[in-house]
Amino acid sequence: MKAGRPKGEGEASMRCWPNMAEGLIALAGASPRNDVAELAAVFPAGHLYLEVQRHLDAEQEHRNRAVLALAAAHHLSVVATNDVRYATAQLRPVHDVLTCVRAGLTVDEIGRRLPCNAERFLKRPAEMAALFRDLPAALHATRMNRRALRFHPG
Repeated sequence: MKAGRPKGEGEASMRCWPNMAEGLIALAGASPRNDVAELAAVFPAGHLYLEVQRHLDAEQEHRNRAVLALAAAHHLSVVATNDVRYATAQLRPVHDVLTCVRAGLTVDEIGRRLPCNAERFLKRPAEMAALFRDLPAALHATRMNRRALRFHPG
């Protein structure tokens, strides 16, 4: 909810979710979170998913393993997503420059705050299938929910 926050900083708090959950599919993010049990209590079975992403980053694979363990512990499904930032890999430099402008830094100054590669482009289904061939259930859940309304809590 916007409620008193500056432009661009709206957020749905946990107290708002029960009133908003009906009919929604919730993606709870691609990082382990402490409130999964609370989210599972708000969203009906089959309406809450955890995300796994693959941008060829070893640190991200550690997060994916933690997310998969969390999903198993709470009997939740996972979906394969890609955190798209640009349409094609060739557009990554434009994204980097815009990120620097937003941060008020030069490309030399921003350092590791930019992604380490150009993998956050809009991938074709075959590319996603190749990336997640070891997680067919995540691919299936993504395909089944691709047209559903999405809500990213917190």
